[in-house]
Amino acid sequence: LNLSRGATVIDVAFQIHTEVGLAMHGAEINGKRVPFSYELHNGDVVSILTGEGKPATDWMRYAKSRSTRSKLRSYFRKKQKE
Repeated sequence: LNLSRGATVIDVAFQIHTEVGLAMHGAEINGKRVPFSYELHNGDVVSILTGEGKPATDWMRYAKSRSTRSKLRSYFRKKQKE
């Protein structure tokens, strides 16, 4: 994946697919569990853990890419209307 400097595991999940990002409940880097705020380094092996996860509003602080923030805003607006 082609990611910008400072990208986090949240950015990776949403770049793979929006549904992966929305279902993410954790991430592993090089086999070790990491927080959502973890900034990736060149050569990191990322595993996105999915399941019954739901995005939290604090993810907006950790999302570095414009695309990821846009998808999160859209999700929160939709949830607010429900």
